Amino acid sequence: MGMLEGFLQTHDIDIALLQEVTHANFSAIRRYTACVKEGTERRRKAILAEEGLTLSNIQRLPSRMGISATYSSIRVINIHASSGADRKAERESFYNKDTMHLLPLTRTELILAGEFNCVISNDDCTGQRSRSRALND
Repeated sequence: MGMLEGFLQTHDIDIALLQEVTHANFSAIRRYTACVKEGTERRRKAILAEEGLTLSNIQRLPSRMGISATYSSIRVINIHASSGADRKAERESFYNKDTMHLLPLTRTELILAGEFNCVISNDDCTGQRSRSRALND
């Protein structure tokens, strides 16, 4: 975590969204608190917030593929959709159903980040295309 802690402090990061972190000791990162969701193969998704910033209304998807929290009036969502062409139906279901549990119930500012493993438009990629109509909707 030394490199991560150094990066956060050097760049004065207020909130960081992490994917597939295998190290479990977030308390070792000075000046930050973590909201963590255990994922598959002990890989975690996390939202790190600098001390003094309060995260509330923390929600974790039972599928282990997402976590969200509210900071001030901003909803922060960190997701990880399935990858691969053979899992397209699973990914579409994730966007249509699971992510809805992380979205705010009222109109608010939103930060949505993570590992989408698809694109909204074929113009958004140069390699193998995995377009998602559900993400676009």
